[in-house]
Amino acid sequence: MPSKIRFDGQVVIVTGAGRGLGRSHAIEFARRGASVLVNDLGGGPMGSEGTADGSVAEAVAAEIRAAGGRAVASAADIVAGADAVVGRAVDEWGRVDAVVNNAGVVGFGHFTERPPAMFDTMFRVHALGTVNLTRAAWPHLAAVGGRVVNTTSGAVVGLPEQTDYATAKGAVLGFTRAAAIDGAHDGIRVNAVMPVAQTRMWTIDHDESEVEAMGVVLPPTAVSPVVVWLAHESVACTGQVFEAAGGYASRMALAFGPPVRGAAAEDFAAQSDALMRADHLQEFTHLDQLLAGRLAAIAAAAESAGHPAS
Repeated sequence: MPSKIRFDGQVVIVTGAGRGLGRSHAIEFARRGASVLVNDLGGGPMGSEGTADGSVAEAVAAEIRAAGGRAVASAADIVAGADAVVGRAVDEWGRVDAVVNNAGVVGFGHFTERPPAMFDTMFRVHALGTVNLTRAAWPHLAAVGGRVVNTTSGAVVGLPEQTDYATAKGAVLGFTRAAAIDGAHDGIRVNAVMPVAQTRMWTIDHDESEVEAMGVVLPPTAVSPVVVWLAHESVACTGQVFEAAGGYASRMALAFGPPVRGAAAEDFAAQSDALMRADHLQEFTHLDQLLAGRLAAIAAAAESAGHPAS
């Protein structure tokens, strides 16, 4: 049985923590001893302005304090005001041990109906918000061997009428994988979750009975344990993505099938079935490993054909 996961003396920043998943994460971190910076702009689930006055974040921070925990609120924009978010935590407690990039917005509509402005909004909140806040916190995380937990989505494998959302979340996935490699140099572990839970986003595109049922089967509180584990100093993995839903977790792997060889388009057309096979997949930690393997295979093929690689 592993030792109890605690965050005593540690500081955790949670974005989008005024409601839903973020609120659940913040409360669980505080329950386990963390000092929590509750960040939330107070906007609507589709990116519209809501309170934008800090009251949503302050309500959660006050709830944590009322339960005996430590929390302060921030309504700073995570894109334009990332330094202010991190600075609030550092000014209050002198350090940052973990960042949970949870803030997000959502939208629905066929690709051709989604205006460019919505793609801009999705990228701004999901991708730039994650990147900018992580960048602002990086020196503080490097000082303590910190952790970053990003929020991507299963939408990256394809989701109807959410091209802008899926594309932005795909950027978060790529950032997670690459930042983990750079983070290894600085002692920072970077992972991500793909949460499935009933939040305000569910209420937009589901009827009342579906929303109620989702609240029972897929509550936000069932995702938080995975996030808390990934934010703890004992976590060994980095660059990984985990689906978290209803008390379950599953690791997502990025893998490639065996390569097929060809010199013309017809060669690959003739081998399309082999290219589409889902067995014998191989996982790579990063692109350099994949390229090294491919170059070795090409060199071996050239050697066997009597054309030694130079």
